[in-house]
Amino acid sequence: MNTVPFLTTNTRASNENTMKYSIYSRTIFLLGSVLAVVTILVNVWNAYIKSSNLQGQLETQVEEILQLQASSLSEAVWDLNQESTRQIISGLNNHESFLAAVIVTDNGASFTAIGDTHTTQDTLRTSHPIYRPGDEDGVPIAELALTFSLADIAAQQRQTIRDALLFGILQFAAVLAVTALALRRIINPLQQITQSIVKTAEGDTSRAIPQLDRHDQL
Repeated sequence: MNTVPFLTTNTRASNENTMKYSIYSRTIFLLGSVLAVVTILVNVWNAYIKSSNLQGQLETQVEEILQLQASSLSEAVWDLNQESTRQIISGLNNHESFLAAVIVTDNGASFTAIGDTHTTQDTLRTSHPIYRPGDEDGVPIAELALTFSLADIAAQQRQTIRDALLFGILQFAAVLAVTALALRRIINPLQQITQSIVKTAEGDTSRAIPQLDRHDQL
């Protein structure tokens, strides 16, 4: 009669330990999963920030190029020298992102154009007035419009996002592997040992003690 409370207490302890080990494994899995998701989100956000910074740098470069080109083209446009204007703006082909350049006169007519002016790529388009030589505060005589490709920046952004997703997937897979290893090597053996102790306390001595072949702390 006196053994019943003892047996009940051990059975309850066994159930509590089993639940505790289950909670441990779920916690490992949950924390790892959250970490993988956070890693993906942070890397994707960094990809967008990096893309914005690269586009900002390109915009700064283009603005500087526009001012220099507009100043260089002033005399040739004023003289209506199309060949000279073409030679000047052809130097823009050395820029890896350059697509097209168009000079439009003050009456809206196209004076000179090079490159692909009808591209369907993601582009950065910007323009700058061209003034009469020596009269930069006067009325513009034409306008220089430049088009630069954003394809390289977009490609880098996509690659960074793909890398982030791949890293997140690998991290999630590592979490699954660690959780499975913990279940196999630690949690499940502990449950077996706990159950064996409870059975022995209940008077069942016919069972072999599990995990005796292990040479670690268990």
